[in-house]
Parts: sequence; structure tokens; C-alpha cells
Amino acid sequence: MGIYINKTGHGPSELGHIGSVVDIIRADIPKEITSKRYNASDFKMAFEMATPKSVPSLGESVIVNGYCYATSADAASSDYGRTISGKEFTAGGIFIVPLDALPSHEVETHEKRAMIDFYNELYGEISFPLAFGGIFHFSNFHGVAIGKAPIDGKDIFLHKSSYYPFPEVRVKNVYGFVMGAMTNFQGHEKVNRELETVLYKNPMDASSLLVHHAHVLLLKKKVERVEEIVPSIVDQTLHLFIEGSEILSGKIEVYTVAEVKNYL
Repeated sequence: MGIYINKTGHGPSELGHIGSVVDIIRADIPKEITSKRYNASDFKMAFEMATPKSVPSLGESVIVNGYCYATSADAASSDYGRTISGKEFTAGGIFIVPLDALPSHEVETHEKRAMIDFYNELYGEISFPLAFGGIFHFSNFHGVAIGKAPIDGKDIFLHKSSYYPFPEVRVKNVYGFVMGAMTNFQGHEKVNRELETVLYKNPMDASSLLVHHAHVLLLKKKVERVEEIVPSIVDQTLHLFIEGSEILSGKIEVYTVAEVKNYL
């Protein structure tokens, strides 16, 4: 069985962002972003860099079902390197699917394949800049968490040793909620320009014709529905690498992108 992609009848959605991955990579996040607090329940889902606690704990994050989950990057905290959660959060930069957004496609796969092959087939069929969220069963998962909040002006990728003190995560036979976005930057000039707030070529990951970015909540047990995800079953919050990640099955909602609005 391959990938089943069903159109819902809904067109592209207006998605959103607070801040930009460009500033995160530069470790130069404007104070006007980190000085505000947000309610996780105001968004259907979001991901990138946030924290339910203080700014020094800004880390890999996913927002879903009314909670912000993040791997704490605060080395002075007892939670350092662990997933923290809360109903309110501070953003360093997040990409948002708003509450009123309706998926343009519903997608299922029940065949073992590399994550990049899934991405390529999905984008090949839809051929439109998109965001997605849903549950995957990974036969192999590869990811990483940043270990220092990017707030000191030192470029993340030029100072990898200080930003990534934790070993990369490689685990087998695990379920995870994934939110991500992707495009091939062909056509759709306005939308692709707006997606530069979340999409970038990651030098730590395998190369691809697609530009993609995704985070995952690794779960302590199998779940069938996104609505089942609560803090007690979330294990880790990580950046997803396509290199070395392989799935057995997945069920996601896809949101083709009409525009990416600044929510600040």
C-alpha cells in the first residue's frame, strides 16, 4: 500500500508566523518577540522555537492541543534537556496553523519508506508550498535538540559545538506527532518568500531538492488521534532529521499555503 492523498475541497490557508528562523539562526531574536506571552490554545498547531518558561529555556518546540512543549535549553534548570510544557509560552520564532485553518488534503501511508521519500512523493502529488501535522509510526527516528537558547548573537551553525551539546537521538519503533513545512521554491514567489521565516537549508541534515523543516513530539505510547496528545505521554521534543528517519505509517493533515501572515 502506498500514499493515499485525498482532497478535502478546501483551498489554501492563511498561515502565520511570529519571528523568523533567520533571526534564530543568527541568535539575534528581537526583544519585541521574547517580551510577549501567548496562549497555546489560540493556535491549532505551531512549531519552531518557544518555551512555556523563561527566555533562557527557549528550545525545540511544538504547540498542539492547547500546550506548548519544548526541550529546555536552560543549563541552570533541573529541567535542562528535558521536555517542559505549559498552556502559555514565550516565542523565539514559531510557524503557525491558526484555529480556523482547514486542511486542503488528508493523507495516509501504510508502507515502510524513508522520510525523504515520503516528503518527495507528497510534494510531487500536491506541488504547492505546504504545512502538515499528524502522527507517524517511525521504524527509525533521527533528531536533535538545541542545548542553548539562541540569544547571544553567535550564529548557531558557526558555533555548533556549544549549541548542540546533546547526542543526536536515534530510536526505533516509536510514535511521534510531527509538524512541518516544505516547498521546492519553484514558482509561488510571494508565498515562498514568506516561508523563508520558517524554511532553510540545514547543513546538519541530508541534502534534498525540497526545503523542509519539521519538529516532532516523540510519544511514550501509540496514539490514534492528535487529540489524545497530552503532557503525560510526551517524551521528547526534537528537530526531525530526514537523514536516517524512516516511517512505517502515518496519518496527517496538509495545509497548502495561501500566505504567511505576521502574528506579532
